[in-house]
Amino acid sequence: MLALLPIIEAEGFQAASWPKREPVEVKGELIQHVPYPEYHSVIDQFWEFCYETSCFIEPYAVLPEDPAGTEPDTSIFNVLQNASDMSHATVDQIRRYFILCTRAERFCDGAIEGHIENGLIPAALRQLRRLRESM
Repeated sequence: MLALLPIIEAEGFQAASWPKREPVEVKGELIQHVPYPEYHSVIDQFWEFCYETSCFIEPYAVLPEDPAGTEPDTSIFNVLQNASDMSHATVDQIRRYFILCTRAERFCDGAIEGHIENGLIPAALRQLRRLRESM
C-alpha cells in the first residue's frame, strides 16, 4: 500500500475521470446515466488494500486511542478530519479510516477522489509510513 503513495502524490496525478455518459434508449425512452468516476488503476489497488488491511476492525466502534467523548457510530467520523489529525493517528485509526473511505465510496461516487484531493488519504499513508519506520 505504501508503494502507492509516490504515485498518488506525483505532480498531475488524477485519481479519477468523470466521462460523459450518453442517454440510452430503453423501450422507446431515453434513460440518462447518473455520473460516476472511472478510477485510475492505482486507486483500484488502494481500494483492494483497504479491504485487506482493515479486516477484523469494526469501523464504527470507538478505539481506546480516540479522543474522550467520541461516540460510536457518529463522532468517529470527526476523529480524523485533516492532515494535522492524521499526523497523530495510530495504525488502528488509519485502518478504520481506510475502511470508512471504501464505505463512503459505496454511498457517494467520488468520495475516495475527494479524500485524495483534500489530502487526507496521502496524509494517512505518510503517517502509516512513519509508524512503520518507527517499529
